Formats: sequence, C-alpha cells, structure tokens
Amino acid sequence: MTLANNTPYAAEAIPFFAPDGREIVLVVVKATFARVGQQALRAERQMPVRLVDLPHVPAETGFAPNGPFQPAGPEAAPGDKGPPLEVSPRYPSDVAVEKRGMDVVFVADAVSRSPVRSLEVGLSLGPHALGLRVHGERVFERARGGLGFGPAVPFERRPLVWELAYGGTSDDFATVERQNPVGRGLAAGKLDGKPAPCIEEAASPLSPGKATEPAGVGAVPTHWSPRAEHAGTFDQSWLEDRMPLAPHDYDVRAGNVAAPKLQLPEPLAPGAVVAALGVAPEGLWSFALPELALVVRGRTKDGRLLTVRPRVDTLLCEPDQDRIELTARAVFPMGRGRTLLAEVMVDV
Repeated sequence: MTLANNTPYAAEAIPFFAPDGREIVLVVVKATFARVGQQALRAERQMPVRLVDLPHVPAETGFAPNGPFQPAGPEAAPGDKGPPLEVSPRYPSDVAVEKRGMDVVFVADAVSRSPVRSLEVGLSLGPHALGLRVHGERVFERARGGLGFGPAVPFERRPLVWELAYGGTSDDFATVERQNPVGRGLAAGKLDGKPAPCIEEAASPLSPGKATEPAGVGAVPTHWSPRAEHAGTFDQSWLEDRMPLAPHDYDVRAGNVAAPKLQLPEPLAPGAVVAALGVAPEGLWSFALPELALVVRGRTKDGRLLTVRPRVDTLLCEPDQDRIELTARAVFPMGRGRTLLAEVMVDV
C-alpha cells in the first residue's frame, strides 16, 4: 500500500486492528499552524505525526512524583530517590482509531510579567471554559489549626504539568492516584514538609490532605484513569476468549488524550475563538480556529474508490512556540484479494 500525501501537512497511513478485530488502515493527518497576531497561518515547519507519547524531560520541568527531581549518580546525596519511574506526557501520541468529541491539549507554562505567589490561568474554547489557579512552590505545614499549605515561593513561570497537580504514588507503591500517579499530595502517609500540589481548579480550591480530582491541561497517557477503564476489562475471560482483540466493553473514549475537563462533546467549528489567559507574557493568547478541509481517498486493488472527509478531533496548543496543531483521522478496511487497499490519497 502506498500513501500519496498531496497536502502541505504531515500524514501517516498505519496498518492497525480496530477494537472489534477488523484489519484496517488508520490515516492520521496533522496540520501545524503558526499564531500570528490573532490568526493561525500555515507553519513552514510541519510537526510529524507522533506514533507514541513523548514525555517531559524531568530536568526541564524540575519535578518528579515525590518532589523535586534529584538526579542519581556518584554525586547523589543520601536519600536522593534518583530519576522518577514515570513522568507526564509532553506530547500525546496521535494514534487512535476513534475519539469522542474533541481533545484540547495545552503544552504550556503559567507566565507572569512579575513575581507572584499565585496566578489565574483561564481557557476559553468557543462555548467552553476552564479556570485554574497556579501557586508557587509550597509544602504542607502543620499548625494548631491542623494541616495547611505553607507560603508559596514567588514565581514568574511555572510548568502546567501533572507533576504539580494533586495525585501521586506512595513510597511503597501500595496507594496510587490513578488519575495522576505522578502528582503530589496523596494522603498515604505523613504529609508535613512534603511538596504540596500547586495547580487547582479556581472554582474548587484544594483542601490539605483531602483527595480531589487532579486539575491540568496536559495529555493523559493510556494507562491512567479514566482512559484505562475505557479500554475495557482485561480479565480471565478476555485472556481465554478475546485476546489480542479489545475487550467487549471497550469504549471509544479510551482514545481521548485530553484532561477530562478538556474533552469537548463536539469539535469546535472553524472560526471559533480559542483564548488563554496567563500562559504568555502578553497576557491574552488567542486565535481563531483555522479550517482544515481534507479529503482522504482509498483505492482498492480492483479500482474501487472509498472517500472520507475526516473531522478535526484534536487541538494542541503550545503558546511558547506560538504553535497550533490540528489532527484528523480516517479509517479504511484493509481488505483482501481484489478488495485489498492499494493506495491512500490525502488532498485538500
């Protein structure tokens, strides 16, 4: 099978198995735009289709599951835990057969023009909105009134990563916050003096020592909740009767990579205004969503033509780079014999 990409965008045709066991070809098209003023213009450099998650580098974020990242090695001090077992994704994989609605992912920092102890970050996505409050580095402190948060260290830039949100994994791995195993604040032991979560929903402030839903704008990997549950039940029955196919209770939401609050029920329409406050030095970072009109055709060995007009189901924004990615996908049956898919063509 050949791929003829007649667009200026990146595209990949990937042989795949659908959740129901069908042999398919998944076609993923990614368009990269540069934000210029309030416009999104086609970028000279087109980002490739990502086949796997690309993680944050701990040395860049400075954070690990149980506190500040401490490199292991000959110079490591006693008690240093070394590199974390896991870090959050910086960029999500683009490989998914189907998604529900639209994913919105931000690869961003909270940015202030002058040092602050906390900062409001707001996202406006057409009719949808999300407000976060980001604090400077702080720890849990116990006083007469009980457990509390110590004073935050002033900052001008803080990464919006899951490592700074509520969550975590206990030192003995017996307790895990499955929605965010790399976070902090999990009440699985003594919290006094430990790093406290620094990202919260503005409408639902954190309570020290109390479990809550992690707040963030980054991508969620496949093995975190709720994606893991949507993937289905991998029990003995699946091992005996279904493997390697997806379980019968597979849900398409397993393909959604955005934080739950940024999974929109319907894709944003071209022209919708996407705006973010507190993620760029200029304050408001915004643009009108560009249109991505694609036609993907598959030609079978016997000459039959299959046509799909895919919808955009993923929006990734990277304010520091003034970069916007739109991703769409199409699925074709692999076929056999004369119906074997021989060529895929992507056009605008």
